[in-house]
Amino acid sequence: MGWRHCCLVTLFVVSWTLLGIVPAEGQTSETSSETSISNTIGFGAQVGYHNANDADGGSAYLGFLTRIRISSIVGLEGTVGYQTIEQYTFPSPTGEDLNAKVHSIPITASLILYLPSAPNFRPYVVGEICGHYVILDFSQYLNDNSVSDSEKMRFGYHLGFGLELPINDHLALHGDYRYLFVDKTFEQELQYDFSGTKFHAYQIAGGFVVYF
Repeated sequence: MGWRHCCLVTLFVVSWTLLGIVPAEGQTSETSSETSISNTIGFGAQVGYHNANDADGGSAYLGFLTRIRISSIVGLEGTVGYQTIEQYTFPSPTGEDLNAKVHSIPITASLILYLPSAPNFRPYVVGEICGHYVILDFSQYLNDNSVSDSEKMRFGYHLGFGLELPINDHLALHGDYRYLFVDKTFEQELQYDFSGTKFHAYQIAGGFVVYF
């Protein structure tokens, strides 16, 4: 099991351990002073770390979002963000410089289900559909061999879980882990076949939402 999967399991266990020791709604006389966010809309921002399976390393993520709380347990989310450059190095039996620098603008629409818990501690699961506007900047060697830089739209879906911490009725902090499944970004380029390189990735992000 890789370190990223260990982190995922650890976060899950810690979240549910904390959930078990936080008093549930109706089990304390202080419930009336706890905050509950529902039937409202909010806007916010988030920053995070993005790492694609086949990339040479990770990159930063910055996004803006809106969340619509249909009820205390159901929410909708829309985001637009920017993922900074990640480099992909392709196999080269003869040692040529075969690589591409990739950055993207992801746009997502999500369904969020908040799990029953204390109002000030809201674990959730999230599923979303996404579109990634991907910008591919191939190495000079590839450019010289008729592989042109390109821009394309790719679609996919994300799955994940997170935790929202309402500060009051109008402000909440959140953090989550999402795994991104995205359609093939790399394809056959003339004599070069890059289709085996995947754009699938995980993303860890945290931020805030201001509700109105």
